[in-house]
Amino acid sequence: PHRPEKRRRPGNPGAVMLRHGSEPSMKIYLVGGAVRDMLLGRPVTDRDYLVDHAAQDSFKARYPTARLVGKSFPVFLLDGNEYAWPRGGSIEADLELRDLTINAMALDEHGVLTAHPKALEDLRAGVLRPCSERSMAMDPLRVFRAARFAALFPDFTASPELLEAMRREAESGSLAGCAAERVGGEVRKALAAPMPSRFFDILEKSGCLGPWFPEVAACVGIPAGPA
Repeated sequence: PHRPEKRRRPGNPGAVMLRHGSEPSMKIYLVGGAVRDMLLGRPVTDRDYLVDHAAQDSFKARYPTARLVGKSFPVFLLDGNEYAWPRGGSIEADLELRDLTINAMALDEHGVLTAHPKALEDLRAGVLRPCSERSMAMDPLRVFRAARFAALFPDFTASPELLEAMRREAESGSLAGCAAERVGGEVRKALAAPMPSRFFDILEKSGCLGPWFPEVAACVGIPAGPA
């Protein structure tokens, strides 16, 4: 079996590509935060992949060490990286279903970028914008994820669309249904980000401090002492 082989594109030493054998039908894309960080010139730590034009059994046949871990949504683990299939049936549809436009990008093995229509514009302008009106509703945990990105990228601005989408989830009561472990994971990542205060600031602006952070909500408006 052919294992994914990393190679660098000529003329662009920072671009990591993958060669996945000779079968022309199967395409594997580097997606999400790895592509975003690559374009921002940031270190790439986590890599996620999408497999297109290939059935799961074909992928497993080519990479027998891959281990299926997803249940409701098929995900394979291979060499510590996740390989999934596009939601919506295509790469373009999958990108529309992601959380934020700056995370909705896919890089193929030839270095060709497929992106949400606003992804590159928002990346250049430093804007946190949901991919669609339903982005937050599809998984309410994305409310905390979006706030965590505000802490991770202090120079990025939360768009009015993002704050409104977050506010809708707070008013719907859906945030109470998020698993504590998942919320806690976002909090830990936010506290390790360059500006943790923005995590709580964005949640406060969008009315999302409840029900998970009632103690913080109770502190809003209380002086914190000398500047």
